[in-house]
Amino acid sequence: MIASRDERTTDPHTAAHGQQRSTPGHQAKDTADHAGSDRPLHVVIVGSLLTKLIRRTVQTWPAFDRVHRSAERRLPPYGGDREPSPTINAMRDELRADLLEVGRLLVSMAEAARTAMGHATEALLTADREICETVIARDVEINDLQRQVDQLVYDTLARQAPVATDLRLVITGIQISLDIERMGDLAMHVAKTALRRYPAPAVPPELRGVITSMGEVADRMAGKVGLVLTTQNATLGAELESDDDAMDDLQRQLFNVLLHREWPHGAEAAIDGALLGRFYERYADHAVNAGRQVVYLVTGETSEPPGVA
Repeated sequence: MIASRDERTTDPHTAAHGQQRSTPGHQAKDTADHAGSDRPLHVVIVGSLLTKLIRRTVQTWPAFDRVHRSAERRLPPYGGDREPSPTINAMRDELRADLLEVGRLLVSMAEAARTAMGHATEALLTADREICETVIARDVEINDLQRQVDQLVYDTLARQAPVATDLRLVITGIQISLDIERMGDLAMHVAKTALRRYPAPAVPPELRGVITSMGEVADRMAGKVGLVLTTQNATLGAELESDDDAMDDLQRQLFNVLLHREWPHGAEAAIDGALLGRFYERYADHAVNAGRQVVYLVTGETSEPPGVA
């Protein structure tokens, strides 16, 4: 006699699961009992596993909830009213000290680059070998200052993780140090040109006036870079643009003299004159770039830099 549908699907052990906890013996018996029924064996096995999984999950959640709530009690509210811990205050003080030191090093670099170009121009006009050698030797000092800036910036990024304006100051510090270091290199190139022509003057009489003016503009721009770094005056930084235009005009005047058909000093002197004009012009470009970085630091706005090599 074939059992009815209700009789086939009703199992006393299945009904007992809701009233008592199953044991391995019960599970084995369930599997054996169902083996002779018309239920597929894999359905019985999967159902048994699913039942155990549900029980285990129900038992685990309360423990997880207790741990989660305990962790919540330990965490301070984000943006809450609690006072910063002494550790946080110490980290902020250390960050401020690092940023001040970056600024001090950059100002020292700007002053050294200004002095270097001033002495190089003097050596160029007076054919003074001793001054040339001093400028060349002291370029190492500017390079050392740049390495100090780079090391301090990388350490600050790693230890302090600055954000917002502090991060802008750190990042612009790297860019400004690169520009000022290049200014020092260009002053050294001017001194090397004068030394190469020694004991003869590297600047013929026809170029002395324009070279003197270029040296004065370079000195004024380097002085403004140092002042901009000290005051973070964005207006003063923007003024470097007009100074750079004056330097470009002087370079054009120099080329006009060099290209005149009656130039009497030969090709070598003309090449030296053209290179000197290039050195001063690039010196001014790097000063402008340093000023633009300060403008970015203060305002968060950038502008297209001139092509700088």
